[in-house]
Amino acid sequence: MLLCLAGVVVVFAAALTWDAEGKSLAVKCGKARWDVKTLADADANDVRLRPIKAGVADLAALPPPLHVGDKLPRQTGFNGVEFHTFRATADLVGWKRSPDDNDVHLVIAGPATGKTMIVELPLEDCIPSTTSAALRKRMVRARGKLMDACKSVSFTTKLKPLTGSATITGVGFFDKNHGQDGVADNAIELHPVLTYTSHGCGPG
Repeated sequence: MLLCLAGVVVVFAAALTWDAEGKSLAVKCGKARWDVKTLADADANDVRLRPIKAGVADLAALPPPLHVGDKLPRQTGFNGVEFHTFRATADLVGWKRSPDDNDVHLVIAGPATGKTMIVELPLEDCIPSTTSAALRKRMVRARGKLMDACKSVSFTTKLKPLTGSATITGVGFFDKNHGQDGVADNAIELHPVLTYTSHGCGPG
């Protein structure tokens, strides 16, 4: 399958635990495909960082892998999604802190279609040292912009509704579909997010 987006043909764990007062007790970083999720894998240098403009519905319609294992390297098949960077402008649906890896788990939706998908922003302390300094800086900055924009909404392990919208740039990633909040039909994500531009964020 070929996908043409914006004139381009695409042949395509860190977790904080908390005490009752909200104080950090420990940091535990993610494991499942964590190097791929943080651009620390051996193929990260081959990821195309020039973003392809895409809607949530476009991304959710891409053919998914037949199998997504916890230890698979970046996948070269399935239209090369995991080697491409995408930019989407979308409505905010909700956010939470992932209890497994402390990523920001942000659910977004296409303004016209209502299709949803997940984008994730890793915790700085859990970005491996093998991630390039430039990409680390972009991930940290993107997460900081999101946290600042949505600071009026509580950030917990329960999904909190959001209003507003954003333009988000991130690398394509196919996750497992295990019924997570807002998962796309094909379980595609932007993971990690590299830029975040807020168009407003508030409680839903």
